[in-house]
Amino acid sequence: MIQNHSVSYIYERRIAGATLLLKSRHLVIAIGVWSTAYTGLANTRALSLVRTCLA
Repeated sequence: MIQNHSVSYIYERRIAGATLLLKSRHLVIAIGVWSTAYTGLANTRALSLVRTCLA
């Protein structure tokens, strides 16, 4: 019974680790996409601001 418990515990830990890894990867991707979009938005705003100043 103790051996069975330890096996299930190791299995649960592996699942938890994989879930955490998957979540963190999604988080990194989300941050990357968000920062890219934010940078693009900032560049667009800067360009429109420069155009407004030059006009």
